[in-house]
Amino acid sequence: MSTNYKPRKFKNPAPERIYTPAELKVKADIEARTARKLYNHVDRAYFHRERSEAVGELLRDAVEAAAGWLDQEQFDELMALSKRIKYCSERENHYIAGELHSQQTGETFDGNGHLYPCAHKFCHSCVATYAKRNHKTAAAAISEIALLKRKYKDFTKEGRPEMERKERLRTITLTMPPIVASCVDSLKIILAAFEKLRKTDLFRNYISGFARDAEFTVRSDGTYHAHIHLIVAGMYLPDFEFKAQWTKCVEAVFNKAGIEFQPGTKSGYLNVHFGYVNNLEKATKELCKYITKSDSWSEVPKSHLLEIASVARWPKMFALGGTFAVAAARLKRQQREARAAELARHADNAERKGYVHTKSVSGRSSEDGTSVETLESMEATKVQPKRFKKPNWRTLVREVGLAKYEIILEEQVKRQREYRKQQLKQKYPLATFTDLTGKVWARPYTEFVEEIAPEAEAEWNEAHKMKLL
Repeated sequence: MSTNYKPRKFKNPAPERIYTPAELKVKADIEARTARKLYNHVDRAYFHRERSEAVGELLRDAVEAAAGWLDQEQFDELMALSKRIKYCSERENHYIAGELHSQQTGETFDGNGHLYPCAHKFCHSCVATYAKRNHKTAAAAISEIALLKRKYKDFTKEGRPEMERKERLRTITLTMPPIVASCVDSLKIILAAFEKLRKTDLFRNYISGFARDAEFTVRSDGTYHAHIHLIVAGMYLPDFEFKAQWTKCVEAVFNKAGIEFQPGTKSGYLNVHFGYVNNLEKATKELCKYITKSDSWSEVPKSHLLEIASVARWPKMFALGGTFAVAAARLKRQQREARAAELARHADNAERKGYVHTKSVSGRSSEDGTSVETLESMEATKVQPKRFKKPNWRTLVREVGLAKYEIILEEQVKRQREYRKQQLKQKYPLATFTDLTGKVWARPYTEFVEEIAPEAEAEWNEAHKMKLL
């Protein structure tokens, strides 16, 4: 084999990008941490906070640079978003915790989190929280299903004979050609193509359930590499037929959007990668890890960055289908019923302790003669008042303006942090919580009593002490 290999030279290389100081800071920090794995909760807490802070600075710089051509409403909305991300990335907002316990198994572990969520895709901390929630949902749903033998049609043989085989868990990665479009439009196109794919006879025949997550990365030429990760339960998938069907679906969506379709491969079919699930925990974490890499935001052009920040509702990135969706709905219903039973039991205990039950047993009628059954039926069919829905923050900014919204946001962040602290204290009474400034705002009761004065101990909540015992 010849060793005189020379890399291929392109006639029209992509122009080298000029980075701003804020972007260089993000890239340098990412490169410094590339070789380091975030195995412990302390590293994760600092990493998430720093990534959120860097993205907030990038957004603020982009908004200030575009202040000349943005109208006042757009400027106020984008500056409000950068302010929300700033509060979310503050050191006081992030915590590390020791001696947390699992309510299912009772095992203790260490963790990290944040108190006030800005709930935006730019924020690395909030995206990590969503990824953790999606991972938990997917892993529970997949573990709940049973992989059984079932009949299916073999699309690779003439006449499509009926076969029988046991299902297996597999991974699939779907890709599409790069297009000159915004990040959100690229995601909408590939998700529309997947909706077409899952309705085909090929998909329904071979796959009984799936978990889907959409992601994107930024290419050096400014385009987006949108792709979909799947974990499916089904038969052995015919690679050639599946690639041909996926290419057909993407081409149909491209034609509908008026975009020229070019697969960019020698075979003429889009790249589809297949694999098997050997470790479910690892596979679901890989499926739900992020919507994009943390350093990708620094690669996004500023005009696209502002467009992404202006998106009020993103397409649904994570979804379950088929048997996975049925299992997830069943688990959710069981949790809801268990929670309702627990609340009913507590209410019944409180009712017995609070007063003596004096309802008539023999006549089963109220004071005015109406039967108890009639009263219960009237209460069940009573129209409940419509729940008041608070306006979202974008609507609030447009109504009151940026200056007043910043005052409202500051008070909201303060209340949210205090509420979340109390919530965590009640859920994990034996844990220690420390924010990233070094301040300890929650300790176990046994350690807390040793440090406070005797007169302050009398003010401790008696009910909380009984809960700990």
